[in-house]
Amino acid sequence: MSPPENVPSNAKAQSPASLRFVVVGDGGPAVRVQQLIQERGFGADQYPSDKGHLIHESAPFDWLLSMNNTHIFTEGELKLAAIGALNLHPAPLPEYAGLYCHLWGLKHGLEEWATTVHFIEVGVDVGDIVLKPSFPIETDDPRVLFVQTMKQGIMAMETVIDWIVEGRELPREPQDLSKRRVYTRKMAKDAGLVENP
Repeated sequence: MSPPENVPSNAKAQSPASLRFVVVGDGGPAVRVQQLIQERGFGADQYPSDKGHLIHESAPFDWLLSMNNTHIFTEGELKLAAIGALNLHPAPLPEYAGLYCHLWGLKHGLEEWATTVHFIEVGVDVGDIVLKPSFPIETDDPRVLFVQTMKQGIMAMETVIDWIVEGRELPREPQDLSKRRVYTRKMAKDAGLVENP
């Protein structure tokens, strides 16, 4: 897949020979993304969310990749990534930022869902969008939808990793913050979507 045309891009391309990655996140998604990088012959350290503050131990590195991750990166942590930092958010941005977004998608009766790869800036799910593949919602089971979302997200992140290692510049589409809404643990609990978030 090629980057979309006519989308501004500010991420500098670099010869891939010396690229190093750091992956932050929990469980299978983070491990799989680390594997995808290593399968392409590049180094990648992986930290769980509760160890995200330790990424300085892997410096210097070029790219910071985040998925299934609850650690909010500080400005100093983001500056450790020499080229850029990307997050895989399991929901369409900017409309569904925050936590438990797939539950809200089902509650709102949406027929289509998406996962978003975006540049990380300080804050919650802010930063320019790189890739946002969508797919139909064909279940009312939130666990099934989340698994489908992460599967689509890993495929999207694999595409972006290939763009990076090929030395391409990444597309960047600014989020329309007028459409932004952030969902929190408390909102999910108050709405009865979860019992113990």
